[in-house]
Amino acid sequence: MLALALNRFLLAALGAALPRVVESEQLLVANSILPTIGAAATGIGALVGVVLGLVLPEGNTRDAATLALAVVVFASSVAVVLGFRRDALGPDAGEAQASAKLSVAGVLRELGVAVSRLRELRSPARALAVMAAMRLLYGMVFVASILVARNYFGGANGTGGANGTGGDAAHGLGSFAQIIAATAVGFALAIVVTPLVAERLGEHRWIQICLVVCAAAMTLITVHLVPITMLIAALLLGVGTQGAKIAFDTIIQQDTPDDFRGRAFVLYDLLFNTAFMLAGLLCAIFLPVSGVSTAMFVVIGVCFVVLTAAYGGRRSLREIVPAGVRS
Repeated sequence: MLALALNRFLLAALGAALPRVVESEQLLVANSILPTIGAAATGIGALVGVVLGLVLPEGNTRDAATLALAVVVFASSVAVVLGFRRDALGPDAGEAQASAKLSVAGVLRELGVAVSRLRELRSPARALAVMAAMRLLYGMVFVASILVARNYFGGANGTGGANGTGGDAAHGLGSFAQIIAATAVGFALAIVVTPLVAERLGEHRWIQICLVVCAAAMTLITVHLVPITMLIAALLLGVGTQGAKIAFDTIIQQDTPDDFRGRAFVLYDLLFNTAFMLAGLLCAIFLPVSGVSTAMFVVIGVCFVVLTAAYGGRRSLREIVPAGVRS
């Protein structure tokens, strides 16, 4: 839990520092590539773990070798970080000195100041709010897909057990694996499509398109919920949620001043994860054990439509200010 908590700091710092690493015109592409790097690294780590499990005898030797290799990789990452100057990735020296004097109460106060500043800027605050709402809605669909795969598609005939509440665990696991695979394909498509479309239409318009794609996915499973429509919906949700996330990241990076950007991404991370946990709570209260609730699917779809209509951010900094002026 401590390692995961520290990782949240890393991700917040990464989002805040990216404008110091690439030119503003490349932020959209960079935000598209970052999820790919993380997924690829995770896949390589899993593959290495499998190989160690095959070539080393079971027991302390295998465990020690795995942990030792992890230590080497972590230490290597520390060595890479030491190659940066202290101020290379921001914030500016004056802001860093001010932050060093903050207490816990001071941190909360500074986050409050950041919220006020982001609301004044409008575009970053709107992006944060819609991002959290999308994460909440997607989280509810994600939890529902687990239950649908296990308790609705998990029957011997592939359509659910008795009363849609029972089923074969192995079949259910296979169904959920297919849903995750379809979502991953959607993520991959978003990584490719987002820079191409958002560069032409703008990040804000692309976010609205992504919301419409998510609404279409919910319409599909509301009208006819079978394995194939669930897979198509998972694909569409993968494209919509990941495509919008890339645009949200870019908008916040471009439209937030450097001395507030770190706090903006702390808020981003807080909202992102809180929304997902709240989704689990809501599903526990309102979702049946089968995972199938036409009423909830309709509500989620309507919420996506409402967000599409409500979201109308001003154009991002990249769209209205020439590169030379921004520099």
